[in-house]
Amino acid sequence: DALALAHYNLACILSVHSTGRAAPNAADVPIAPGDAADLRDRAYANLAEAIRLGANDADQLGKDADLVPLHADPRWESLLAGLGGK
Repeated sequence: DALALAHYNLACILSVHSTGRAAPNAADVPIAPGDAADLRDRAYANLAEAIRLGANDADQLGKDADLVPLHADPRWESLLAGLGGK
């Protein structure tokens, strides 16, 4: 579904930006902790919507390098557990 993919891609972009990077392999740029947290919150909101709309492949989520910045957050394990994956 195109809408699920749009939310998934936005979650990936927000996740990467939460590290202060413009892209996964770009150089780090200083980012305020509050801004990083806000970006991660927005990434999780979009990821939850993508999952609700059908983007629910736990293996793909776990392997997507763009989502690695979200892995340290306790919401990550809950999200994957809800999909039956780890």
